[in-house]
Amino acid sequence: MVGATVRYESTHADGSPATCASTQLSQSTNNALQMPYAIFGLGANPNFLDTLSVGVPRKKDYVDWSHVWRTIIPNSHLMVVPRPPDDPNQWVMHLYVTPSHLVLITGLVILALCALLSIIIALLHLKEKYEDRKLKLQESHKFHFSAM
Repeated sequence: MVGATVRYESTHADGSPATCASTQLSQSTNNALQMPYAIFGLGANPNFLDTLSVGVPRKKDYVDWSHVWRTIIPNSHLMVVPRPPDDPNQWVMHLYVTPSHLVLITGLVILALCALLSIIIALLHLKEKYEDRKLKLQESHKFHFSAM
């Protein structure tokens, strides 16, 4: 008895494609049962998964039902619920993301960048106001012939 098949496609840091597949082998004898999940270790791969395919075999004609999800974020846990097995469009994927210290660092960098841009905008606004006052003062000293 064969269980679910899971396959992902991604790209390495050097641009070469990476494909990995795993099959969950269900057991129905007196031996110890395997855990009902498949684990992939991607290592320190900062890239997104291009595709994640999950398939369940059929008993009659051995054609599998499968569903493909695209663009899965790195450093996440996925749980696919293939219910009902005969309708892959209703299968649900739960994505669990564990935040790390990099989220805090990213937030601090974004805040610092916003503060820097706000200071630059304020300085340019003040400079423009000063130039407008200076121009207005120069215009007020000119003699207007229409005033005669």
